[in-house]
Amino acid sequence: MDFEFSPKLVISLSVILAVAVFFILMGESLQQILGPTVRENVLVQSKQKDFCVAETSDTVSRYIHGCPYRQGDNIFTSYTKGSSAINNRSL
Repeated sequence: MDFEFSPKLVISLSVILAVAVFFILMGESLQQILGPTVRENVLVQSKQKDFCVAETSDTVSRYIHGCPYRQGDNIFTSYTKGSSAINNRSL
C-alpha cells in the first residue's frame, strides 16, 4: 500500500503540531494570565529608592515599581494568583 503525503496534508499537520507545542509551552503562562484575581490588604515590607516590596497571603513577595508608599503602609492590592506582579494598588 502506497501512501503519499500531499502538500496540504503536510501543512495541516505542521500547523496542528505548532499549535499544540505553543499551548504546551505557554500553558503555564496562559494559566497565570487567566488565573483568578486576588484582592487583599497587605503591608509594605520594605522600600528602597523607587520600589517597594509587599508580601501577600500566598507568601510571594511582590514588587511595586514607582512606589509612592512608605515602609509599614497598609495598601489594598489586586494580583493574579501565580503571578509575582501586582495589577492594582491603593492606600
